[in-house]
Formats: sequence, structure tokens, C-alpha cells
Amino acid sequence: MLTIDTDEKNLQCRWLYRSAMAETEQIDLLSRCYLALIQQIVEAENIPARKLSMLDKAAYQHMVEQSTVSPLSLPTETIVDVFRKQVELYPDHLALKDESHSYTYEQLDKISDNVASVLLSDGLPQGAVGIYSGRSSQALATIMGIIKAGCFYVPLNDTYPQERLKDIIIDSGMQRLVTTRNLLKDFEGLVPDVRIYLMEDLLDANLSTINCQLSTVNCQLSSPAYMIYTSGTTGKPKGVIVPHSSVVSMVTIGSPNIYRPSADDRVIQFSTYLFDASVIDIFCTLLSGATLVTAPEAMKKDAEQLFQFMEDEKITWACIPPAFLHSCHHDATTHLKKILVGGESPSQELINRYSNITFIKFVLNIFF
Repeated sequence: MLTIDTDEKNLQCRWLYRSAMAETEQIDLLSRCYLALIQQIVEAENIPARKLSMLDKAAYQHMVEQSTVSPLSLPTETIVDVFRKQVELYPDHLALKDESHSYTYEQLDKISDNVASVLLSDGLPQGAVGIYSGRSSQALATIMGIIKAGCFYVPLNDTYPQERLKDIIIDSGMQRLVTTRNLLKDFEGLVPDVRIYLMEDLLDANLSTINCQLSTVNCQLSSPAYMIYTSGTTGKPKGVIVPHSSVVSMVTIGSPNIYRPSADDRVIQFSTYLFDASVIDIFCTLLSGATLVTAPEAMKKDAEQLFQFMEDEKITWACIPPAFLHSCHHDATTHLKKILVGGESPSQELINRYSNITFIKFVLNIFF
């Protein structure tokens, strides 16, 4: 927290922070960035806010020298490009696993091609594709297929009232929707103009009967990858579209030491697809050659069971809300080495409970 005291001639700034959550060097960098911003405002009163920089020349040069990638660089590959590199590198490596299904990277590549091919063969334009299902490896394969088709996925939830589902379908311009056989009844007569696909049929599609070339898909860095709607607690829900460039930047450029597990890591898929935290689970894993293990839905309400599940599955990397961690009295698992905690700040008790174990690295306050 930054506090500012003023008198007629001076500003006195103080940073208040927990030493367990930030190092002195990080606070020094924040101070320099803040001073650089103030200096620009004072020296150029009419400069547009969008052109202000929080880096002084020394800090910028230091970042360039310390990194093989310029801080202002943009990725040159789409989600599909980076994923296919993982398929080439780790074809037999386990990509997805849940209670019922598991796929290697090669298998995931093939079944997501099935999904993409069917979607492209229906003659509809690229655009929003709704996905209405629980968390599973099959749903994740479908998401990858939607993206391969040059479309973007829009997660929907079975707890939504039908009116809200209808509003999102219309607002997003959705012309396709993928669901499972047991949930199909929820859309009977809801929006007749939307083409509905069964997830089970898409994944088992026979490509020999489909006249479609995935190589012709025009997918660019600026192309939308997904669209997530706000909760709507303060008004009508609003859809936020995120392009390929933002997702790839997060994994490969922005903070790769934070957001990119190694190919040897096993990542827990905890968050529902309705939240941006799921994007970290999904794409940080599949764009790194790691393994994504979907936690059973029942365990999301039982911290003790979840931690035992992570122990059994040898999970090394997790993104879990602090509130959930607070409710667990389980010791750290043998294999877990990194927990990303976002949103609310963890308590000092929580920090103390895990930070003294060397094979866990806490990354705190990652806001999605």
C-alpha cells in the first residue's frame, strides 16, 4: 500500500508491505516506476494517459539487458502454433487426465482436430462457440478444437437461469454451441437459430467423411481465443474477449518463470471455465508440455480430499484460492512445489504454514 503525505512544497511517499510477500528490490522498482510516472506528468502536462510510461530509461534498459525478450515485444505465434510445438516435442507425454479419460499430446491433437473439422464443415462463419458442460478432459479437448477452428469459446454454466443463457448467446453472436448428451434438454426451444453439437459426437468424428482442411484456417494473434462474461452483480453481464496474443504473452513473455510450468510438472485443473483463473490452468499447461489433471467436482468443496488427491496424482503446480487453502489443515504434499494464489491476499498464518517448506514456492497476489 502506498501512503502519501503532502505539505506546500513536498510529497512524502511510504510503501507499507509484508516482507514475506515482497522483497526490497521489488519495492525499489515500484518506487522508481511511480517517480517516473509523476515526473512525466509534471514535465508534460498535456501528454495523453495512454502514452505515459512507468519505466524510467535506466529501468527499461535494465529489463532489456536482463531478458532475451524486450518488455515491449509481442508474441509471434498463436495458441495453436505453440500447442503444436508441444505435440512435436512431447507426442507421448500425458496432456490431460480426469476420472474417465486421459489423452497424450498426440491424441489430444487428433481429437481436437476432429472437433475443429466438424465445426468448419458446417458452413457457418468463425465466431463464438458456446461450451456448456462440466470440467473434464473431453471439455478441454473441445476447447482446443474450437480454437483450432479459428473460433473462440464462450463458457456457459448449468446454474445460469435460462434467460441469462439466452442473453449471453444473443449478445456474443453465438451460432454454435457444444454440450453433452445429458445437458441437451436445457436448450430445448431456447434459441432455435443456434446449431447444437454433442461433445461426444465431435470427439469421435470420422475425419475421412469430412471435407475440410484445417490448414486453411485464418487464425491470427489478434483473433479472439475466448470470451468470458462478468458475474453481472452490478448490472447486466458484460462479455470480455481475450485474443491469442494475450494468452501466449502470459505464458511465454510476460512472466514465464511464474506462469509456465515445465514439461515435467503435473498441474491441477481446479477453477471452473467461467473464470480467467482457468486460463492459467489450461493454457499454461498445454502450451508448456505439462500434464493437466482435472480435480473431481466433489473435491472442490473438500480441501482435505483435494490435497490427498494432489498427493495421489503427484501434483507439482496448482492455482488455488486462499479461502480454500485456509479451510485445509493438511500438510503440504510431497510433490507440490508451486501454488499460485490470486484474488484475495492469503493470511500471515497461511504464508507461515507453507513458506517454510522449501519445495513449495508461493507466488502471491496474482490477480486475474
